[in-house]
Amino acid sequence: MFQAEVWAIKQAAERLNNAPKDSVFLFVDSQAALMALDASTAETGTVQRCVEALNELGLERNVTLRWVKSHVGHDLNELADSLAKEGSNGVGPMTTLPLPRTVVKTTVNSYTRHIWEERWREIVGHRQTKLWYQRPDEGKSNKLLQHNRHTISIFVQFITGFNLLGYHQRNVKGPAVDPTCRLCLEEDEDAWHLIADCPAMVAKRREIFYQNWLGNNPSWSVSQVVRFISMSQMNRLLSTGKVE
Repeated sequence: MFQAEVWAIKQAAERLNNAPKDSVFLFVDSQAALMALDASTAETGTVQRCVEALNELGLERNVTLRWVKSHVGHDLNELADSLAKEGSNGVGPMTTLPLPRTVVKTTVNSYTRHIWEERWREIVGHRQTKLWYQRPDEGKSNKLLQHNRHTISIFVQFITGFNLLGYHQRNVKGPAVDPTCRLCLEEDEDAWHLIADCPAMVAKRREIFYQNWLGNNPSWSVSQVVRFISMSQMNRLLSTGKVE
């Protein structure tokens, strides 16, 4: 609506350039449009173009913009409202308004995120990472980037599965490596097992995540995972591949 109101003032100013060189009064019922035109800088391209049209009109005329209250019985204002409603229903000449930069930015970001999420769901592989990130999460990414390089490196190794834990080392080096968890001697030793259901980590899990076991799609924060992998025992496993 704001864009349309400013655009209408611009159109009026351009058409009045062919009018006799006399004083011009534009009555506008949009205070937002008048405030935008009166500002020291134009916030949008539409406002800038409107200002330029008014300045050109004012080179040989006295141009005055005045606010008029809407819906109080001013005949020409009521006529303008009526014509605007007809135009919104497709009656009359069509006018294409330029999109505000914020609308373009929001639309592009929304489309990009949609494509990103769709590709992430459909891509084959990345099993361990998808346990943590079912979809892109900009908030968690920003939180992670607040940490130092070493913490970020260990965090990424932990959630992606590309680390020195037994499961990944078995995949890299072959059957000579025993993938069994060295803490509980029950399941394969991977990051998800250690943080979600390793019996040896129940106390730490309860301290950090406030529950004994983590199910599928758990609620978690970057700070919780960082605390978990920063524990001396876990840090040794991830950094050296050794328990002691």
